[in-house]
Amino acid sequence: MKTVPDDQHSSKRILWRCRRGLLELDILLSNFVRHKFYELNTTQMQVFDRLLDLPDNQFLDFLLGRELSDDKEVNDLLLEIINSQS
Repeated sequence: MKTVPDDQHSSKRILWRCRRGLLELDILLSNFVRHKFYELNTTQMQVFDRLLDLPDNQFLDFLLGRELSDDKEVNDLLLEIINSQS
C-alpha cells in the first residue's frame, strides 16, 4: 500500500474543505489556495481552518465586508484572501 505524506493529506483536506455551496466562495477560496495558501505561517493556516468551519453565507459576508469579525487574525487573513484575487 502506498503511503502519502502528511503534508499531501493536509493539502487535499484543505482543498476539499474549500469546496463550498456558493460558487462565489468556491472561486475566491480556490484562487487563494492555489496562489497564496502555502505562503501562510502555521498560525494563519490554523485561522484559515477556523474560517472553513463557518457557514458559507457568513464566510462570504466576511469576505465582502458585510460583516466583520472580532478577531484581528481572522480579519487580517480575510484581507489576504481578498488581496490574492487581484
